[in-house]
Amino acid sequence: MKKIYFISAIALAALSALVSCNKDVVETNVDEPQNTVTLTVNAVSPDTKTVFGEKSGSGYPITWAAEDEAIELVELLTPTSGTASYKGYPSTGYTLSDANAKAVFSASVEALSTEGTYDYHALYPQSAYKSANTDYKDLYAIIPDVQTPPSDASPEADATLLYAGSTGHSAQPTSSLDMSFSHITAYGKMTIKDASDAFDDSSETISSVTISVPAGGIYYYWETGKISAVSSTKKDAVTIKTDNLDTSGDFVVWFACAPYSLAIEDKLTVSVTTDANTYTRVISMTKAMSFESGKVSKFTVDMSSASAASDLSGDYLIVSTDATNASYWYVMPYQVSSNVYPGTSTEVAASTSIDVSDASTNFSGFCSSPYVWTLAKVSGGYTLKNAYTNKYATVNSDSNRGEASDSPVTLTVADAGSGVFTVTSQAYTSRSLQFNYNSGNTRFAFYATAQKSLYFIPVSSFTYALATPTITASSTGSTITVSWDAVDNASGYTVTCTGETDKNLGSGVTSTTFESLSDGTYTVTVTAVGSGSYSNSIPASSTVVVSSVAGTDVEFVVGTDFSTQAAINAGVTKDNITLTCNTTAYYSPLRIYNNNTVKFTALNSKKIIKVVITGSSDSYIKTWSASDSGTCTISGSTMTWTNNSGLSEITFTMTASAQARVTKFTATYID
Repeated sequence: MKKIYFISAIALAALSALVSCNKDVVETNVDEPQNTVTLTVNAVSPDTKTVFGEKSGSGYPITWAAEDEAIELVELLTPTSGTASYKGYPSTGYTLSDANAKAVFSASVEALSTEGTYDYHALYPQSAYKSANTDYKDLYAIIPDVQTPPSDASPEADATLLYAGSTGHSAQPTSSLDMSFSHITAYGKMTIKDASDAFDDSSETISSVTISVPAGGIYYYWETGKISAVSSTKKDAVTIKTDNLDTSGDFVVWFACAPYSLAIEDKLTVSVTTDANTYTRVISMTKAMSFESGKVSKFTVDMSSASAASDLSGDYLIVSTDATNASYWYVMPYQVSSNVYPGTSTEVAASTSIDVSDASTNFSGFCSSPYVWTLAKVSGGYTLKNAYTNKYATVNSDSNRGEASDSPVTLTVADAGSGVFTVTSQAYTSRSLQFNYNSGNTRFAFYATAQKSLYFIPVSSFTYALATPTITASSTGSTITVSWDAVDNASGYTVTCTGETDKNLGSGVTSTTFESLSDGTYTVTVTAVGSGSYSNSIPASSTVVVSSVAGTDVEFVVGTDFSTQAAINAGVTKDNITLTCNTTAYYSPLRIYNNNTVKFTALNSKKIIKVVITGSSDSYIKTWSASDSGTCTISGSTMTWTNNSGLSEITFTMTASAQARVTKFTATYID
């Protein structure tokens, strides 16, 4: 069986500052039927929702509306034996009486016969109620951090939190409850002065005002009347929408907030947002100011010296840290599936802290379109678009989601400092884009509760190392010729040669020479030169031998000059050179394994001054050691050995663990 309770109380018409006596006089309506309790609240005008009436003396009377209002009635039962429990009941009925001077709320309450103590707690408005706690004896409520006053004479009704209690009943009541309401919230009446003097364009239209006072989640302790913030849902500022205000000159904005005190030298931040920009003034308090429950703090802010917000437009990587392991960061990607971009993010190892001005070490590899987000300033805010999908970030419901739109969606974006940006939905103002790490299910989405902050790293802050050039270097007589492939985004090239003057060449040049060189071994390098976001490449190098002694080249082509293992094992002779290799198997190209040897023997008193072993590709030339003096160098797919004095015999051992694959041997001899 359920009982219907009608709860009413009467409030004093005059409230000091806001409420000079926060314990309202209670009146019991004896004409109501048995098992009902009537709560009446003084109603001055039925024309609007609950607002403040015209100031009377030092106070403002509460007025009620003709349309429905609602409260949450919490019934707390502490049984004679057992554990205390509670249940909340939203009111389901609302009527006005006595020419709208009284408001009557009704709630359907479950009938109970358990022995114990029954306490009742009422919260207005019902939309602010979240839960109750029997251990700590508190109500968890939300003070809206975005408020729309109905006029310049009152705060928004849903931001005006009221509490009433009736406790110590030995049984569930069957008659009237004696309750009196008091204010939980504090109130501000702020005059904005000379705001247009700070505007870039005097024709800009004001859309909102933001002030750094607390709102969001609070605990209200009904025994003491104290209030504390809920860390997961607290807000550090209140935004007042000016839809119903005339902002063409100086204007008044009302707001509600949690109780708050500012000491001398504390900072109060006030921002005015227009259709073009946001203008902020940070005020260093020269005297203390308090926002107290049930009282109005009246003050004026001169915005003529406010600073215009910087334009945050640009291309960014959006990253955040793992809540369980600060040494890992996550990069926000797009996701094609279901048009939802957050999904599984990309993990990257990083330092425990991030320097946004120089994050290239950890994140430069992600500066491709799937991870780049474009922030663009538009009227009233910003859009956030993925560079790969060309879709805009948004959230289409009051839930923990991140969605994509083909059309631009305006968001509120602010620079919170140190690279942290806040991105808030304008459709669901309690939801901001954040990062959540949950057992590997990482998500970037719009959350109403505090998650991990987002760092916006400008793509322009990254420096990219240019690709290392691929070079070819050779000598003819006393001249070395160097050539290389062009490198994308290079502004030029620096070419060096041992003992010679460096050459700084333009981006269109891909070869050069060093002439009149003495016999010897030279190291040649080519570095691609960067500019802007590109840094110099790692130098590419090659060793070249210059010899004035002319020689005769003898080539042994695998598959042409020999085609069996027996032949190469026994030795192949061609034009004064015998080539021998102890490979254990014949293939074309010839496969030479670790510790296999290749021997060149000069006949008829000739001397070998140069050997070139050519691999089937760069990866198959491997490393070699020579049995006698000389210089071994590897460039591309060739190994070159030189000795200007010449040797009658030279043996090379393949020292790599993996096989080499050779297509040609070339020996150069002199008389």
